[in-house]
Amino acid sequence: MRKKHLFGLFIFCILAGYFLGMFFPLKNMLPVVEKKSNTISTYEFHSLFVNWVLVVTTLLTVIVALLKEEIVKCFRHPKLSIHRKEKNALKEKLDDVEQDRKIADEFYYTIGIENTGNVEARNIDLIITSLRYANNVTEIEIPLRNKHIELSDCDLGKILAPSMYSEATIFSLIRESSSQNMTNANQSNANKTSYSLKIGNNVIGTEYYSGELKLTIQVYCDGGYKDSREIKIKWDGVWEDRLVDIIKNHISVEEADNGK
Repeated sequence: MRKKHLFGLFIFCILAGYFLGMFFPLKNMLPVVEKKSNTISTYEFHSLFVNWVLVVTTLLTVIVALLKEEIVKCFRHPKLSIHRKEKNALKEKLDDVEQDRKIADEFYYTIGIENTGNVEARNIDLIITSLRYANNVTEIEIPLRNKHIELSDCDLGKILAPSMYSEATIFSLIRESSSQNMTNANQSNANKTSYSLKIGNNVIGTEYYSGELKLTIQVYCDGGYKDSREIKIKWDGVWEDRLVDIIKNHISVEEADNGK
């Protein structure tokens, strides 16, 4: 938007100068020189130079007065960048049960958001701009557009100071266990275990597990400064108890700058 304003003002100045030149030709501003002489005096030259300096200075003063805020924002503004500090963004959360072999309750994928600008980024928001599911048969849009994803390490005003870094959990695989008592001769208990996939705080239906989920996210703040990222998730719906096993056999995640 700032570039459009500057370009529009530039075109206006050119057109204004053209029409002014039509009514007030430049030759009228030149000193009158006798035909017998091809030179002007030092005084006339200095007067002409001073007049042109005043014209240019006045024009620049008007431009600065009209576009002061836009010009300042060109040099002082926040800049949000989505990236990861760690190579492996998929992590595991182990259960709290004391046992010989630890198992994971949750696998979660995080991204980082950093303010690489030179002023505070205010009213930061991270949203889902698109979520598509595809398999060998079909490709459909899952209606999660404009759903919000929570950020950590941001205060209540959603402010991120320069060089500060915040994380967000983009998706998670969660193991949900419950015990059901069974009445039989042995009075034994049977454990039922189920798994769920969440993108942000939104639960994804099991019909979207076997295939590819293509997620596009965007972070932005006041002033229109934004960044976006595309994340491709392939999970066959099979659970493993540890991160190394599920990465090796059942899930893959690809991340790229959106549109690049």
